[in-house]
Amino acid sequence: MPDQALFRTPALLDAAAAQALVASYPAVSTLAQAKDIGRLDVHLGRYLALSPICFVATADKTGKQDVTPRGDPPGSFKVLDEKTLAFADRRATTGSIR
Repeated sequence: MPDQALFRTPALLDAAAAQALVASYPAVSTLAQAKDIGRLDVHLGRYLALSPICFVATADKTGKQDVTPRGDPPGSFKVLDEKTLAFADRRATTGSIR
């Protein structure tokens, strides 16, 4: 497949290089900090309920990361509480989460 020809495994940083990279970022602005409310509120719940797609990001204990799109008709994503979002566990798309 053409996309496999361009596939490259990114180099992983050791702990010191990762810490140096994070330290090189500017401080998070007050405005950006205020946007993170740390929970799924009623407004975000409504937004998710109307969304036909969301993205699930996972990482294993070695730091390998994956982002998987999830899509279904609007109403398929349910906010169960302020910390829990439920969505269908589609067999064809859950392999990357395991």
